[in-house]
Amino acid sequence: MLRDKPMPRNGQKTPLQVYVGFYVESLGNFQATEMTFDMDMYLYMSWQDDTMKHNGSEHVLVNDKDILDKIWLPDLYFANARSAYFHKVTVYNFNMFISPQGTISYGTRVTLNLVQHTISKCQHTISGLYHTIL
Repeated sequence: MLRDKPMPRNGQKTPLQVYVGFYVESLGNFQATEMTFDMDMYLYMSWQDDTMKHNGSEHVLVNDKDILDKIWLPDLYFANARSAYFHKVTVYNFNMFISPQGTISYGTRVTLNLVQHTISKCQHTISGLYHTIL
């Protein structure tokens, strides 16, 4: 079931569909002179990976960073971020569930320092390597 990070193709030649959501926990540290601000958020993603199907009746919980490192993750980046990091206090702050049908659900906390392009909007752009998604 585990492999070293190839992108799931699921027998198709089209791009893999990744669903993305986020919850903004806080906004702050607004710097008018630099036009930057900080954002703490929870990032959620899900996608289908047929190679991760399993015969269990329940979702498999992945909470070990070593196992997570062997699973393909979408290549999201924040286009207007000056800095970004995944939250880690005593351990990495993430959760991943794999359904028996191979649907992977992943959530993690992210802290961003973002550059705003206008004074009236605090926006950010989430992109993939080849496709803008939000």
